[in-house]
Amino acid sequence: MAITITINTDHNIGSPAAGKGTMCNKLLQDPEITCHEKLRHISIGDHLRMLRDRGLLDPAVAKALAKQELISGETLMAIIEDEVTDQYEKFGMEVFLLDGFPRNEEQMESFSQKVSRLQHFCRPRHFFSGCSFRSNIYQYIYTFAILVGIDSTVARERFLARKDASRAQDDLEMFEKRYPEYLTSTMPLIEPIRKASLLVEMDSQMIESMEIDDVYLALKTKMKEHLVAKKMFE
Repeated sequence: MAITITINTDHNIGSPAAGKGTMCNKLLQDPEITCHEKLRHISIGDHLRMLRDRGLLDPAVAKALAKQELISGETLMAIIEDEVTDQYEKFGMEVFLLDGFPRNEEQMESFSQKVSRLQHFCRPRHFFSGCSFRSNIYQYIYTFAILVGIDSTVARERFLARKDASRAQDDLEMFEKRYPEYLTSTMPLIEPIRKASLLVEMDSQMIESMEIDDVYLALKTKMKEHLVAKKMFE
């Protein structure tokens, strides 16, 4: 089923345990973000685990998920498309934060190919209070990426400290598999996004020297600056 809505998609990219989900949750709870009723955070990993636990995930995909192996872009885009369509039709969601996606070039290419084929329409809405979107934004899909970067040592400490029943396999062995994979598969995506001026970036030194609330405020400021520079706000 083709998606026939305007999807304003924010990719949230970062190493394991970088705080991607935390930043997304703060966006959802921020009173200055005025489109909460239209904003949906989709953690790709959490969504896959939910489908698995409900017996709705293809066995081959469930096996790859259990081993924390990369899943093909075509498969993920079908799952994302189903969720986005469902969220729009049931709840009117129009802005999506894709947390932890894409993780490699093949996934990014699948997303780009899908987006290029979408037909879309949407009603004008505000995102930040006091800032009105230019009306012509709704003639197309606007996508940008948020990069949350932290040092490997900090990432390891956070990864091992996470207490989540759904992440029972998050041990040192899994981190030593995931982090190099992030460096070799995900990081190469960053430079083209940066060159296209579609990257909102939080560097590791800034994140590691600040409290989590201050990191979020800095990220929000960078997002505003990015959207203003792109003439997304009047």
